[in-house]
Amino acid sequence: MPHRFFQRGLGYGNDLCVYGNGAFISGGEQDFEIGFPAASGTSCSGINDDLTLNVYNLNGSAVWGSIAAALPYEINVNFVGCKDMTKVMLLKSGNAPAYNLNITIKDCTFKGTAAYKDSAIYCQNLGNLNISDTTIEGYAVGINQNNKDGVENYTLTNCTFIDCATASNVTSQTSYAAPVRAVASAAGT
Repeated sequence: MPHRFFQRGLGYGNDLCVYGNGAFISGGEQDFEIGFPAASGTSCSGINDDLTLNVYNLNGSAVWGSIAAALPYEINVNFVGCKDMTKVMLLKSGNAPAYNLNITIKDCTFKGTAAYKDSAIYCQNLGNLNISDTTIEGYAVGINQNNKDGVENYTLTNCTFIDCATASNVTSQTSYAAPVRAVASAAGT
């Protein structure tokens, strides 16, 4: 199922719930992808309602996406019990207004790889980020939040950062490497 477009119009509906039962995804990009109707070459009209992605105990999983239009909808992404994740990267494209994004990550682990060690979690949208009982290891920036519009709320509880922002994993983020980075640019707070 990973590396499929998750948006209304491709048969998935508004909600997708995946029970991995401890399976490990290997090969390919291992992503759930949110958005990108134009870039994908599909005829999908894009996101046109609230979306929720729930992933339980699916090891090696990830999510990414970029939304290019203003959305009056909420996008909810929840990962629970997923080990060896690589990334949660949800962005707004260009000058598009931020959309409502709520992310919950509980009892997960992220481990940077030679191919991908910039940021475990990187988002640019208003909403809520709740991370608990999670370990992030081997990234230049473990959690990288760049709020460009509105208000974002962050809650980190009982999280562990191992070898983040060290000489062995800093690449292009040399000037702002840190286990946790939260900045507000433009109109964000």
